[in-house]
Amino acid sequence: MKTITELQQELEETLIIVNKGKRYGQVIFLAGGSGSGKGFAIDNFIHSADYKVFDPDALKKLVLKWNEKTQKYPELLDRDQRKADDAEFVHVFLRDKMGIEDRKIQAFFTAQHHKDPTLLPNLIFDRTFKDIQSFRFILPYLVNAGYTKENMHLIWVLTDYRIALQQNIDRGKDDRFVPPEILIATHKGVAKNISAMLADDYPYYMMNGDAYVVLGGKVNTVSYKPSDTGALSSDITTRKVFGGKKRNEKELVVKEFQYVKVKDSGKPLSSNAKIHEKILYWICQNAPNANELGICSR
Repeated sequence: MKTITELQQELEETLIIVNKGKRYGQVIFLAGGSGSGKGFAIDNFIHSADYKVFDPDALKKLVLKWNEKTQKYPELLDRDQRKADDAEFVHVFLRDKMGIEDRKIQAFFTAQHHKDPTLLPNLIFDRTFKDIQSFRFILPYLVNAGYTKENMHLIWVLTDYRIALQQNIDRGKDDRFVPPEILIATHKGVAKNISAMLADDYPYYMMNGDAYVVLGGKVNTVSYKPSDTGALSSDITTRKVFGGKKRNEKELVVKEFQYVKVKDSGKPLSSNAKIHEKILYWICQNAPNANELGICSR
């Protein structure tokens, strides 16, 4: 039977640790279609304890809860996030009329002015990143605050869109529901955008840190049984999400998951053919209408 020390070492080896685990000045762009499990990846695949997380879903919940008390926006009252029409209305209203996520990002970076640039907080931006403009919106704030492109990293959680659809249905029983056509569109968009970046159009001028592709979905994740973790359960931590919330305590401890590192900070994309073949296979197996990307054989 393995000792606690051995188990802890194994857990550390399974985590993605960007830029050697530096505690300041790091940015992770966490890409993936809706329902792909990016929050799960933050909690279980990424060494994220030192990071502030910009999670639009968590922010949306805070705004809706605030609006229930203040009733400032009657249009948002009694909207059931488990219903597709209501979920879409809330999403569009918060994005277009309130600009809530943009305002939160602006307020955060305004507070960073005049701070010691060597102590910039580590950040994770949890978004779909289905187009290059998603990066370009955030980039000026990061540069003005003092973050460097060698410390800006990309992690793509590539999950089978069919699994994401089912996870969306399961989540919608108790929480937010994303209309299927929108979910599929996000998976198409991010597959097109990130696959092009990893092929021959990586935006070194914007980000030049580490880059990873993670194969999402519970079917691709091996977890410890409760009896295996033993005393380690007391060491399981939560991640703070921007806005003061905490994610739920983990219900499991990941033993293995599938990922590949495609780039090191300050260096070009890996030229290893096996790595690119594996990513290509994952994309063609998991992205919707993958043949439209022009990289998958029919």
